[in-house]
Amino acid sequence: MIPSARRMIFSLLLIASPLVHAAQSDNMTLGIEIIRAHFQGAGLVPNLLANFTPTALLTATYAGGGIVTPGQLLPKSRTQTAPNLTITPANMTTFLNKEYTLVMVDAWTPGYTDPRGQICPWIVNGVTIQDHTVLTHGSVQVEHYRGPSPPSGSGPHRYAILLYAQQFPTVPPPQGFPIQNNDTGFCHLTDYVKASNIGPLIAVCILRVIHILSLII
Repeated sequence: MIPSARRMIFSLLLIASPLVHAAQSDNMTLGIEIIRAHFQGAGLVPNLLANFTPTALLTATYAGGGIVTPGQLLPKSRTQTAPNLTITPANMTTFLNKEYTLVMVDAWTPGYTDPRGQICPWIVNGVTIQDHTVLTHGSVQVEHYRGPSPPSGSGPHRYAILLYAQQFPTVPPPQGFPIQNNDTGFCHLTDYVKASNIGPLIAVCILRVIHILSLII
C-alpha cells in the first residue's frame, strides 16, 4: 500500500473512532433514560425508592427466554431459575471493580402496599463483576434465589433486581434473614439499605411476573 493510502486509512480510523464511541454513549444514555422512565412509570419511584439515577445498565437473561427487556411480562414458570446478569457502565468514569450486594424485591402490583414490606426472594452480598458478568459464586448467599412467586389471580407483580456498590466488605442481613422453614421472607427495603449502610444503588433490572400456566408474549 502506498504511504498516502496508509495515511488516508489511518486518518479515517481516527475520525471514525470518536464517532463510534459517541454512538455507544448515545445508546447507553438512551438505555439509562428507558430504565428511569420504566421505574417512574411503574410507580417504583417514589413507592419503592425515593429517587434513582442509574450509573450502569443491568440486564437479566433467563434460560430459554432471552434477554429481559425493561418491564417485560413473564410467566412465573420462566423465572424459577436464577437469571444470568450482565452490567454495562454508563460512561468511562464508572468503574466496576468493587464488591456488590444484589437484592431482588417484589414491589407488588401498582397501587398495593403491604405493611410487612416487600418480599425478597434473592439477597447476595459480596457479588463481583468480571467482563461485565455479575458473579455470585464465592459470595455470601443471604437468601438463595427462590424466584418470583406472585399469588394466582393477583395480576402481574413488579420485580426489581437491584445492584448496590458495597461500602464495606461485610453487610449485615435484613432483620429475619436468612429465613427459616420456608417463610415468605419480608423485608423493608429502605430500612435494610439504611440500617446495613450498603452503599449506593448503581443499577436495576425491572420485570413483571404473573402466575398463570402459560403466557403469550
